[in-house]
Amino acid sequence: MPEHFRWVGRSSKWERRIRHRSNRRQKFSILGTNFGFEDIGDYDIEINQSTVNADESAVLGEQMYLQLRGKQVDIVNEILYASIIQILKQNVFSSMGLGNWENIYFKTLYYMFTGKRCKVQCVAFTGIASILLPHGRTSHKIFGLRVPLTPDSASSIKPNSSKARQLAEIDIFLMDEAPMLPKYGLQNIDQLLRSVGNPDLPFGGKMMVLGGDFRQCLPVQPRANRSELLDLSIKRCSLWSLFKTFTLEENMRIQIDQQQFANYLLILGNDELPLNNMDEIELPLSVISTGNLIDEVFGNCLVSENYDGMKDRTILAPLNKDVDKINNDIVAKLPGEYKIYYSNDSVKDQHEGALEFITEFLNSVNISDLPPHELKLKKKSLIMLLRNWMYQKVYVTEYDSL
Repeated sequence: MPEHFRWVGRSSKWERRIRHRSNRRQKFSILGTNFGFEDIGDYDIEINQSTVNADESAVLGEQMYLQLRGKQVDIVNEILYASIIQILKQNVFSSMGLGNWENIYFKTLYYMFTGKRCKVQCVAFTGIASILLPHGRTSHKIFGLRVPLTPDSASSIKPNSSKARQLAEIDIFLMDEAPMLPKYGLQNIDQLLRSVGNPDLPFGGKMMVLGGDFRQCLPVQPRANRSELLDLSIKRCSLWSLFKTFTLEENMRIQIDQQQFANYLLILGNDELPLNNMDEIELPLSVISTGNLIDEVFGNCLVSENYDGMKDRTILAPLNKDVDKINNDIVAKLPGEYKIYYSNDSVKDQHEGALEFITEFLNSVNISDLPPHELKLKKKSLIMLLRNWMYQKVYVTEYDSL
């Protein structure tokens, strides 16, 4: 990677920020590069069901099905039965939403459905979640959802287009992280699928399986209050009444010695913990830091040089400035020399008489969804993929180390 390079995807973000700050109707284009890749908007959905081997999928699906336990089996059986009704009787609509969904369920359903020669598409709200699913894509890409999503948004996919015809061939959609989708995003999907399928049935008669945890992350709306955020939830959508909801409450990943804390988190999520005289929740002493937080979380890995083990640990902070400081402090503790990468920010095709922005100002603006102007890394630093241009090949999953 060169010392100086242009960050992918800065253009539209900078353009909106500059127009907002200048409060003028001037048009700006920010210099950027796509590193020789084709523009992301030119990619087709690439729903190529001919590459799916039904026999192999059936074997994988059966193997994963045998790993399910208890209520997991009951839920998968319900969905499989609903899919049979959906395929044999096109006038019957069946759709299910599942809380606390794990990748194992979507993968099991995907392989069992494709093993029965159903056409299935996995989608997720974020790119990181989508690449963890078989042939996964983002919901924005598959359904042509606008960025940002607004109440007046409509899908960018036109009826009778090649993408619309590809969607019409899909029997079942498996969507992860559905609670992050605003209610009008679900309405956009319904309108789109009606235009390519049966206009008299919800979602055009397609089967929709939604998954996610409403306790984790709701739709993001800048400067919205609590009631406004709750109103954005897909639970407030008129289509929600069509979904049959299942809930998985047993955490299958915790160790025996973590069960007590897991129960505490469930009670906390249910708002059942008592409050003190200050109307505050008192945290257990075992989760309160008594010294240097970085050393308590990453100290053993740094001392033993077990840098891969750092991937399984994390520090959460509410403010971006705290995140930046913690990241810098952790990188400083890694051995070796820094390698510094800079962004190359400039304004392209600025109109005469428009408000001018010097390079130093552009470099000073640091927003949460873009890397900083100065990125200082060392070997073994943990990095996260913001945008995967070559999404056919997974170079980075959730995170990776240099």
